[in-house]
Amino acid sequence: ERLFPSSQKRSEGNRRAIRLQPRLADAHVSLGIALKACGDLDSAIATYAQGEGVNRSQAAPWLMHGQLTLSKNPNDPDLQAAAQADYNQAIAIQPGNVDGYLQMAALYRLQNLLDQSKGQIDTALGVAPGYSPAYVSRGEWWQAQSKFNEAIADYEKAAQLDGTNTSAYDQ
Repeated sequence: ERLFPSSQKRSEGNRRAIRLQPRLADAHVSLGIALKACGDLDSAIATYAQGEGVNRSQAAPWLMHGQLTLSKNPNDPDLQAAAQADYNQAIAIQPGNVDGYLQMAALYRLQNLLDQSKGQIDTALGVAPGYSPAYVSRGEWWQAQSKFNEAIADYEKAAQLDGTNTSAYDQ
């Protein structure tokens, strides 16, 4: 059942773009996003996989594929391994794309590999020290360790860097 007509229209437009330029990875990513919004997770996952094959120099399809694969059942070790492989590939393709490190950090936190999680967040902050979502991620990490003063400091830093990042206020 398609719940969002505007997403359905976007997905139709992206399908046309893919037919016109099948080697355009961005169109695959956009189509995957629209399909996800429509509630069609399996088609979105397949579309991201197609995007991975279209342009092996772009990290976005790998990140989106990993996120959506993991969202099907975050506690499934096979899906965790598949997502980790996608995130590793995204990082290898674009080491400056901090979202790959943050996705890997979230996965490690889910697996209770807290030192590895913190290491990925620190790497993200080393690559992009002004990226507010990295401070939100580290704040969540501190909060999970019951280190609330450190968590608050990171949430405040995220809010200072990007007043539009409401996730810093939601914690």
